[in-house]
Amino acid sequence: MLKSIKCGSFSTADVNEDVCGVFSDCAWVLDGSTGLSGHHHIPQAGSDAQWYAAAFSDFLSETLPHSEQPLPLLFMQGVSKVWHAFHSYSGDIENKYDVPCCLGVAIRLRDGLLEYILIGDCSLLICFNDGTVTELYDSTLSALDENTLRLMRENSAEKAMPLIECRKDILPELRKVRSLMNTKGGYISLANRPSSVLDAKIGAFPLKEVRDVCLLSDGFSQYYRSFGLCSGPNAFMERARRLAPETLYQQLLAAQQADSDLSQHPRFKLSDDSTLVYAEIGNAQAF
Repeated sequence: MLKSIKCGSFSTADVNEDVCGVFSDCAWVLDGSTGLSGHHHIPQAGSDAQWYAAAFSDFLSETLPHSEQPLPLLFMQGVSKVWHAFHSYSGDIENKYDVPCCLGVAIRLRDGLLEYILIGDCSLLICFNDGTVTELYDSTLSALDENTLRLMRENSAEKAMPLIECRKDILPELRKVRSLMNTKGGYISLANRPSSVLDAKIGAFPLKEVRDVCLLSDGFSQYYRSFGLCSGPNAFMERARRLAPETLYQQLLAAQQADSDLSQHPRFKLSDDSTLVYAEIGNAQAF
């Protein structure tokens, strides 16, 4: 079972589009993204992405702790259910970039295994009993975003404008990337095409070999991936073990605010929603 659980979800925005969930034998982090047209299809929600991520989290709360189904099949069912519910509000939508989507990572302890599924650019850090740390992460979307950031930097230099003021100019490129969701050559998301889940990173490790785990949205992994506040996943895992999630987040937020014009660490916005779940494995060995 999972023990010594620590979790937190943080945002500087009016609406936090991340969500997490933890039970005794499973956990997940979900990262929602609202459509890029400016339309708000579910008025009673803070945003379409907040509704979508929360609805998917509710599905996992109802099913994952009790289900014996393989994780890909369970997540495919979740996409079908949540997407159908969203469509009941929105009706048919012409442009894919106009719909919300959801990325995520989840683990389940079952039959002596630590099972995992990874969709998009969330991260799973696993520390084994020998002290080694493995980071599971899909860089596909990050590579697409890096190309968009390159165009944003070029636009900033050409117009002699701060990078933070150039996001609106690369909206067509952002929409182009979003339109690659669940297509060949694109990236995987928990939206619109349930079978895309079969292309997710899926696997398992013997439970007896695992000491502890950490699940992160891409906003939180900026701590070591973008800002270098520690030397990498190994060092971050050690900090997650010692420190409260809010402490880690405040360290990240301070670094982001110190780079308020995005010049030192190019990114699309000052601060992203950031979510972390840390847990020890019940039978883990001490170092």
